[in-house]
Amino acid sequence: PPCRVTPTHFWQRTSSRSRAGAAVFANAKTARDARRALPAKGARMSRSFIVLPLGAAVLAACSSSASVPRLHQPDRIDAFCGDRVAIVSAIESIVASTSDAPQTAGLPSEGSILKTVRDTGGVVAHWNDQPLYLPKTAKLLGTQGDYVTLGDAAIRSDAGGAESRKIYLTLKTKTGPKTISLQAFDVQDVCNEGKLKS
Repeated sequence: PPCRVTPTHFWQRTSSRSRAGAAVFANAKTARDARRALPAKGARMSRSFIVLPLGAAVLAACSSSASVPRLHQPDRIDAFCGDRVAIVSAIESIVASTSDAPQTAGLPSEGSILKTVRDTGGVVAHWNDQPLYLPKTAKLLGTQGDYVTLGDAAIRSDAGGAESRKIYLTLKTKTGPKTISLQAFDVQDVCNEGKLKS
């Protein structure tokens, strides 16, 4: 999720540490007693010394996370789950769990992949332009940088009890769409156990 730090939230995370430090310093039973025992100026200084380094750490984390593209929900999902429904969070999690070791040779055709998903159950998720961090795949496809652009993901509903599953990604490249196969280590069912409401 986006990194958001509000003054209230930040203070809630730091105030407990400030109160604990004051309690130890004053050898009081409670943080409230410690604050009473400390001079007002000293209490403010103690709080400042704790808050400022923690604030810098939180802001640094926000800066680094803000530069990394998020994996967003698919723009469209073709679900083949029978009377069940596709789990959007499962799709995102499965795609995010892939290894960066693509298979590009000997893959079935796009029609065969779609037929398998239709016949056995699963989803085909579609993104308009979704950056995906796969540096080895990007290098293999001749793409500059460490990211590829995800277009589609074909995922069967059940991993069959295996520790990993094969999924098919269609990536957008300068020379046109390119289908690859990756191993995903999230093996949850992409279709939930509920039923569609009639």
